[in-house]
Amino acid sequence: MKVGIHQSNFMPWVGYFKKIKFCDKFVFLENVKCSKNSFFNRNRFSTSKKRNDYFWLTCPLSKTSYKQNLSEVECNSDFLSKHIKHFKLRYRKTNEKQYLEELLSFYESTRDEDKVLLSNFNKNIIAMTCKYLDIETEIISSLNIKNINKLKKQDLVIGIVKALSGKVYISGQGAKDYQDEKYFNEAGIELKYLRSDYSKVSKISNEHVSIVDIILQEGIWKTKKMILH
Repeated sequence: MKVGIHQSNFMPWVGYFKKIKFCDKFVFLENVKCSKNSFFNRNRFSTSKKRNDYFWLTCPLSKTSYKQNLSEVECNSDFLSKHIKHFKLRYRKTNEKQYLEELLSFYESTRDEDKVLLSNFNKNIIAMTCKYLDIETEIISSLNIKNINKLKKQDLVIGIVKALSGKVYISGQGAKDYQDEKYFNEAGIELKYLRSDYSKVSKISNEHVSIVDIILQEGIWKTKKMILH
């Protein structure tokens, strides 16, 4: 069984969903500390029809957030109205009306709350997006896995995979710099890296943008092809 692990990022890029697609089980890593300048509370979105520049769409966090685990981080719900306005104006001519309407409906349903538990917010949007992309991988939270809270970094990854009876760990290319394959082998786990060729994935100013931007600009069908490439 193939297992993938990642933080519950805000409207992630195509590569995130490719990892989910090629796993049997995917784990949202939530019992780790929130860090600054991560993709947990922000992502890149295009600014114009020409798609030649991007900006950061952000869920603002307080300073205290960086002392909390991801599962505990809350932010004021004020950002929701700003995001709704952006999606309505920027993508009003999208061909993926159903996806946009469901996204906006979820935003609207959250507006009545004073605080937004960001990890849950992100997970809901990821799950919704997986549905449109026909990704049926089983997704669970690390909070539901026993005896891993004291583990750190590579040991935490191995602990999660073993707890799920996984035989293969699917990793992103960025982890090559700090992961040691021998520790995985000693634990009876095969370490596999996703292919790093994302030449077919849309970029803006040579940077990857949120899959939400790609879906609403280029459509579900093209986005599925980017994931399978």
